[in-house]
Amino acid sequence: MFQKWFETDSAAIDIAASIVEASARPETWDSVCDRIAGELDCAAFMVIPYDLASQKALGFHGSSVLRRDPGEWVKTRFVTANPEEDRPGYVTLAASRTGTVLGERDFFRVPEDAPLPENRWRDQILASTGGRGRTAFKLNDSGPQLDCAVSHDLAPSEYASAKVVRAAPFLTPLLQRAIETNRLFAALGRSYAALMSMFDNLNFGAAFCTPSGRIVCTNRMLREMLADQDGLTEANGHLRAVHSADATILRQRMTDATSPLSGPDRLFVSLRRRSGSLPYVVQVVPNRNPDISGDPMVLVTVLDPADPDRIGAEGLRAFQVLSDAELAVCDLIVKGYETRSISEMRGTSIHTVRDQIKSSADKLLCRRKMDVVKLAVLTQPPVRPMPED
Repeated sequence: MFQKWFETDSAAIDIAASIVEASARPETWDSVCDRIAGELDCAAFMVIPYDLASQKALGFHGSSVLRRDPGEWVKTRFVTANPEEDRPGYVTLAASRTGTVLGERDFFRVPEDAPLPENRWRDQILASTGGRGRTAFKLNDSGPQLDCAVSHDLAPSEYASAKVVRAAPFLTPLLQRAIETNRLFAALGRSYAALMSMFDNLNFGAAFCTPSGRIVCTNRMLREMLADQDGLTEANGHLRAVHSADATILRQRMTDATSPLSGPDRLFVSLRRRSGSLPYVVQVVPNRNPDISGDPMVLVTVLDPADPDRIGAEGLRAFQVLSDAELAVCDLIVKGYETRSISEMRGTSIHTVRDQIKSSADKLLCRRKMDVVKLAVLTQPPVRPMPED
């Protein structure tokens, strides 16, 4: 079935399988090029996503002769800047249809009665690989770059290799899909890395868990909390409170979160800490969007009121209704201090502090002190500043 392209069906199947593997494992591309070079009886075979604007390869895959002396310099040269001598050929190939196969004469659009242009780059690379001519074919039909494959042929010719011409219809769709898959995986990897970076820099601890408490992923701040084992810990891959009574309540909150009948009061819990510091404030948020996860999932967020760098009332300033004194009192309330402690810290009477709390709540349209705390938390920047370095 495949013998019009290769000598045997098994050779074609083997090459097809290796190209499919390279789709998911880019590190195997070089061995793919070795296999293709062997079947085409050429000195070297390369697959190149080429950017016409920068005149350099955005990626490079080549057979083993290009990974050792004297050909190892070729990859470096391709990905830094391809010499100007080859640019007209890449322009010609880019303007061609997918699957077009060009030898040197067609690559540079040289008439039959004219000599090939002098090209020191071509001479150097062929000398490194042992090739005596080049054949190129186009892989993609659209996009901002040219995906192409190039063979270094053993037979001296200014025209396309007959074996490459015969194999190109078979190789073109396979190679192109593999390159596109590599690009997709790379883009997804970059997006995932950016998303996880944002997740890590949230201004509170966060974890995605199953309703049973099994941890799917955590951000950096929650990992630090778990390492301290002060109010939370990880047990057999599950999120647990260090105090047994709190652990029972936390498990129940995570189970309740997946119920459509759960009210907001069933999604909060405070966790006592071994250090005696202010309790962690935990909220369990259900994921009811099947597009995000087909299985039930909850987001557990953990605020540490004892950490002055990560929680405060500064966000309330945006409402432009509080005086500086009221804002300072609200900040201490959010950090967990009682009215008497605030009075002592600010050097004012307890009655003054109470008046400032009531005045702040009235201005913010809050009914009680806890509403002020919730509003302050909601206006807290969700992402902490990135380090300057």
